[in-house]
Amino acid sequence: MKTLKTALWLALAVLLAAPLSAATIYLKDGTQVRGTVVSATANYVTVHTQDGATRRITSDKIARIDYAETPAPPPPSPAAAPPAPSEWRRLQQTGFESTKQQVDIGLGFAAPLGSIDFGSIGGGQGSNGDIGILVDGRYLYYRTPQLAFGAGIDFLHRSATDSTSLIQSADTNVWGNTVLLQALARYLFVDHGTTRPYIQAGLGPEHTSTFIDATPSPGFAWSDTNTAESRRLVDEGHWGLGGSVAVGLDFEFTAPSVFSLELGWTGVSSAKYAATPAGQALGLTDVSGGVSYITVAARWGWRF
Repeated sequence: MKTLKTALWLALAVLLAAPLSAATIYLKDGTQVRGTVVSATANYVTVHTQDGATRRITSDKIARIDYAETPAPPPPSPAAAPPAPSEWRRLQQTGFESTKQQVDIGLGFAAPLGSIDFGSIGGGQGSNGDIGILVDGRYLYYRTPQLAFGAGIDFLHRSATDSTSLIQSADTNVWGNTVLLQALARYLFVDHGTTRPYIQAGLGPEHTSTFIDATPSPGFAWSDTNTAESRRLVDEGHWGLGGSVAVGLDFEFTAPSVFSLELGWTGVSSAKYAATPAGQALGLTDVSGGVSYITVAARWGWRF
């Protein structure tokens, strides 16, 4: 009896330390009661049986109590290793958007290089226009984080010169425009960070127009009419092949916009521009109008 009471006290101590324990109670008559022990004293044990009833069993009827072992929770499955970040994800983490397309518009200046020669009528050489405005648009598709292909359209304006070197005793103005449609390739020297230097090249058809106006200097007049009005000596445009090379920097301030600064060179094929009837009256048949440009532009673009 003393041994049984000792065992019961030990069982009760465990119960008090861990109430609501699942257990199997073996009775002295050979039966078993399975359920959840909700309370225990030295005289009885209260258990919720598996069929939903509540039963109070006196301690003198209990042979032993076996508590159900609570299975340890399974160890958490190891987290799958995260996939290696793609180049686009890495670019996104370092500041640039993960999108591959970019469009931008640019505004800047074009300084023409080249000259006009009036030597055929006893004149001289003069600049083929003066610094003018540059407006362009770009579309780029990044095949890799560093290499992009696309297309662009450039409008380059040569503002009028004010020269007396082409025709003696006359003020001449040479000006014109170039429209260049080109396929583009761009290579970025780095593929991370918020500032990325690049080099770009383009090639495609172009249309260049050249205009030359002349006005007799003060005290002089046109010999055929003895008047001093301004006359258009050249007014013609030609299609040809043009190309460009540029270096620049892309800056990202607020996604998805990208700001760029670019320095470049644009060249167009040389052409001869026929004289107007007024120019032919001076003995002018045509003039060579080879021209190229040094360009400086700022662009604002969007990634999508």
